[in-house]
Order: sequence, then structure tokens, then C-alpha cells
Amino acid sequence: MVQRESSATGRKVLVCRKCEYTTEVLRPSCPECGGDMIAAAREE
Repeated sequence: MVQRESSATGRKVLVCRKCEYTTEVLRPSCPECGGDMIAAAREE
């Protein structure tokens, strides 16, 4: 099994749906308000 480096495609940024908290740490819920974390749209 080959593991792929996620850093090769650039860093994933997550943003909270409720409070707009952003982080690069992959987590299911926001540490600030407990809302859902979703992948932020990257602007290139």
C-alpha cells in the first residue's frame, strides 16, 4: 500500500460553518463553538 503525501497538494484549511474559525488541523468540530468544520474554498 502506498501512502500519499497530503502536503504535495497544498495545505487543507478548514473553516467552521458557524463562527468562521479557521485551522489547518483536521478536526470534526470547532474548538470555539462546537460547529461543523468544512473545507475552505482555496483562492488561487
